[in-house]
Amino acid sequence: MKIRYGRPIPRLRPFIEGYVVVDDRDGDLPLSPLQTVPTPFGTLSVNFCERSWDVAGNRHPEVAFLGLQTGIRRWVSGTSTLFVMVLLTPCGVARLFPGLGEQTGNALRDLHDLWRRPQTTRFREAAAAMLDPAEPAGQMDRWAISMLSDSDGSAQPLVEALQAHGRPSAAASALGLSLRTFERRCRLALGITPTELINLERLQRSLKATTRHAANDRIDDGFADQSHQIRHWRRYLGTSPGRYRKSGMSSAARTLDSANPGGAVFYL
Repeated sequence: MKIRYGRPIPRLRPFIEGYVVVDDRDGDLPLSPLQTVPTPFGTLSVNFCERSWDVAGNRHPEVAFLGLQTGIRRWVSGTSTLFVMVLLTPCGVARLFPGLGEQTGNALRDLHDLWRRPQTTRFREAAAAMLDPAEPAGQMDRWAISMLSDSDGSAQPLVEALQAHGRPSAAASALGLSLRTFERRCRLALGITPTELINLERLQRSLKATTRHAANDRIDDGFADQSHQIRHWRRYLGTSPGRYRKSGMSSAARTLDSANPGGAVFYL
């Protein structure tokens, strides 16, 4: 299994965490059950070989969008796997899928159901260009710039205020909104509540710290103390940091970590 990871140009980083090419055409993980972590990223993807499927046996769409996830997602790889992913930040999700949060949060959707055909076609073409190892992410960057320039930015301040102030009530106050209105608009934009987004971003920092630092290192991952951290891990991952360290990362998680040291944790 080979994974290549690319970063967008600086002007796109508020919206795109990274570009990922997963190539398992050699079949290192044929028909293997895989798990992705609850994540504060939305994921655009294009499958170029055999499509994966969920644990119920339903094939995944060729071109898809996976919204922000508050639970572990389990799926099964094909015998020949090749796909490209674009990890969107919450601001990126709010910009590229305005008002569609309730349709995409905790859901995998066929991109043809969310975008017009020309938009989906241009995305697929940009993803195909990334299959060439010698090809930088230039075409994908140009695609993203074009999409963002035509997008609705009205929900972006919601995410920015929440990330700046850390609490839904403070973010709502900064925007001159009632807490109820702020929470409703966040759900419309992202498909999850503001508190869930804070928890997912905190969990992502904790996963990075747990997989990349010694057990006794003190890392500021946003939790008040160890018991607070453990409660969140059990709620979202069904395990504790200590047990996760002992069991070790999956092959897919290790390969992604090698391709992008210090970057996003996507596979469990």
